[in-house]
Amino acid sequence: MSSFVKPPSTIQQQIELLKRRNLIIEDEEFAKHVLTHVSYYRLSGYSLTLRRNDIFYPGVTFNTIYEIYEFDKKLRYLLLDLVEIVEISFRTHIGYHLAHKYGPLCYTDSKYFEKEVYHKEFLSDLQKEIERNKQELFVKHHIEKYGGKFPIWVAVEILSFGTLSRLFNNMKKEDKNTISKTYYNFPAVYITTWLRSLVVLRNICAHYGRLYNRRFTITPKLGKKDKKLGIQNDKLFALVFILKYLIKDDNKWTSFLINLEALFETFDKVYPSLMGFPANWLS
Repeated sequence: MSSFVKPPSTIQQQIELLKRRNLIIEDEEFAKHVLTHVSYYRLSGYSLTLRRNDIFYPGVTFNTIYEIYEFDKKLRYLLLDLVEIVEISFRTHIGYHLAHKYGPLCYTDSKYFEKEVYHKEFLSDLQKEIERNKQELFVKHHIEKYGGKFPIWVAVEILSFGTLSRLFNNMKKEDKNTISKTYYNFPAVYITTWLRSLVVLRNICAHYGRLYNRRFTITPKLGKKDKKLGIQNDKLFALVFILKYLIKDDNKWTSFLINLEALFETFDKVYPSLMGFPANWLS
């Protein structure tokens, strides 16, 4: 393992390096503008399929790379909107179910959960979120008026999506199944993996990560009939596919599909197959 660290390069040096690597730069001023606002390192991730051994294939232009980058950005916006719906729904499902079955402060007692060690971790994570958000009006209100006692339907609104997913995973099997089958007609063994996968997707989108040509290490469990469709569960299409089961607003889902199809049509340099989309993805 080398301890060598590359020295920084100027924007002009980056331009010259790309030229030496056979990239066509049609408008050098535009390329400089882009590289001033989008780092060379970030942008290079979108060129992985356009080069080999750091040499670009014949005919590849800087504009092609930037177009893929812009596509990815717009795709993140579309997906964040859907993931938000799922996240808020599960905050509601979990808070409502636990409150009515076990009481407002049930989450403080490990007997209502599968593993005590995970329950302790959850309480620790919750406390950290309370401290981080203590200036939020509803958090401040419960600290001052109720001595820091948060009923479960309030507590779930403080949690990160990741902590919410882990809370669901540690619920009693019968409770997870009640929520999963009541609202989504799937056993919890599927829903648990779906939430975990969507947490990863949400974090990638929220932190401006790359979705294009990405393999996911945390993957959703697919049903037998879905596996027969040949879906790659480590590609983005698998996550879009499970979202169709989790989005219960038909208008919202239809709008998403229309916008996604339009996005693919607008950015014709993008290959949907690199994200696991089959040719007949819409049907």
